[in-house]
Amino acid sequence: MPDVIARLQQLQAHYLQEKTRSYEWRVQQLHNLKKGFLVGILVPLSILCGYLFSKASLIGKAGMTFVYKEYAFLKTWWQGASFVFVVWMALLLLQGWAQQKRKGNWVYIGFIIAAIFGIYFTYQDFRPTIRQRVEVIRQHLHASVAWKGPKPGINEMRRHYTNYLRGLPNIREYRTKLVTLPEVEAIDEVLNEIILQYDGFEFAPRQLNMDAMAYSCDS
Repeated sequence: MPDVIARLQQLQAHYLQEKTRSYEWRVQQLHNLKKGFLVGILVPLSILCGYLFSKASLIGKAGMTFVYKEYAFLKTWWQGASFVFVVWMALLLLQGWAQQKRKGNWVYIGFIIAAIFGIYFTYQDFRPTIRQRVEVIRQHLHASVAWKGPKPGINEMRRHYTNYLRGLPNIREYRTKLVTLPEVEAIDEVLNEIILQYDGFEFAPRQLNMDAMAYSCDS
């Protein structure tokens, strides 16, 4: 009788072990299916992102060519798509590792903190320094010249300097030079002078004129 009981216990333990293995195998298969489905979604989304990056505006492409050269690869759709896909896959692997190590909550907290910092730095980008604003002028100028030619491009830019430089005290002298100089190199020199003259200047926050905007939309 003891042998029979021991045999039954062994069979029961074996049955439970096999059942546990079967359950774990099904869970793993379901997990792999979810990961495959997610990757299947990320691939077309990455391609879409790469395509949208490659269709940047003329000024955006000029900025990537002349100023932010580290982003020049985004002008080629498959390079942009590959970059986005690699970043997403790295985040996916990090999340999977955190879940296996029972550290998922800490990773999510880290993502939230990173998002908060991202919001802060994004806000700072909407408060450009004088150097950043002048670099935008320079990008616009070079793009206009590349698109329309030297003389028409320079002439077309003259009506934009007022908006770009609004808020700077005693800017009239520099603005007069910008609208009268006939060569890109000379205009670049004036822009460099503006950076040196107004380095550290902080632009006052601009208030939205809702009445003017409503009138503009109605007209």
